[in-house]
Amino acid sequence: MSHSRTKNRWLLRAGLVALAALGFCPAAANAAFADLLAANISGGNVTQYNPTTGASLGVFASSPLQFPQGITIGPDNNVYVSDLGNNTVQKFNGTTGASLGAFVTSGLGGLNNPHSLVFGPNGDLFVTNNRGNNVLEFNGATGALVGVFASGNGLSAPTGLAFGLDGSLYVASSAPGSNALLKFSSTGAFVSTFATGLNAPAGVTVAPDGSIFVANDNAGNVLRYNTAGTLLNTITGGGLLHPSSIVFDNTGKLLVASSTGNGIYRFNANLAGNTFSFDQILATAGLNTPTALALRLTVVPEPSSVILVGLGLVAAAGTVARRARGSRGLVS
Repeated sequence: MSHSRTKNRWLLRAGLVALAALGFCPAAANAAFADLLAANISGGNVTQYNPTTGASLGVFASSPLQFPQGITIGPDNNVYVSDLGNNTVQKFNGTTGASLGAFVTSGLGGLNNPHSLVFGPNGDLFVTNNRGNNVLEFNGATGALVGVFASGNGLSAPTGLAFGLDGSLYVASSAPGSNALLKFSSTGAFVSTFATGLNAPAGVTVAPDGSIFVANDNAGNVLRYNTAGTLLNTITGGGLLHPSSIVFDNTGKLLVASSTGNGIYRFNANLAGNTFSFDQILATAGLNTPTALALRLTVVPEPSSVILVGLGLVAAAGTVARRARGSRGLVS
């Protein structure tokens, strides 16, 4: 490779680095939630709502769902739903809701009564196998079985699960003799019984600050813990009954599905001040025993970022071209 060609490549890299310095990066994009999705176990469908107003946007997905229990959004922005009726994970187009078939086939790996599901830091799909008393891991691209990720150590009838900011996995163990939140490492090794004294714990979520929230179903409240397992707050209000799932919207408010009363409850949340207050029942229309919530994210590039990319590439290309011509004696 000639010295001039090596130099030109270096200049192109320098131009790209300059683009990053000028602000072209994923963080410069506008992020907005396109819709709020709810899995309705008695309705056999997934309904969608405006995440700000709660206005119903109709049924997002239905067939071949029978008893949808859990829902998550994949890295591909498609929607994945665990189905108790056929012991599968079904995949749906994230824009149209059209069925893309069974992502995890019926009973694969002993899948029996799948509840919550989430894509982990390694890109694989993790599912609480309620009657198998374990957490199963599936290849995030193909749905092929990877194996049992976590089991034992009191894990019984697992329901909700969530990965912490440090990669640890928190799993709700809902059997009457357990009623606990268990913590496993990023490799699936048991770490600790993180919290006890729960009452049919359901959905689990991790807040932006790393604190852990649990929908305490039979107690009618939401519990907040710090990463050391200390109970920080008990959240209730607005007539909340049997909370099943928790998500944070892009304004930092807490959305909680109530499987009894068929509502999505919104709470004002001040994480730093550890204060929470009931805001409103955001949505009720079309809900039929909602068991899980998910927010689908739409990312739109900033116009300024697009302009910077264009200008930056032109400038970088121009610099490279001039240096190339100069190396061939065409310009001074």
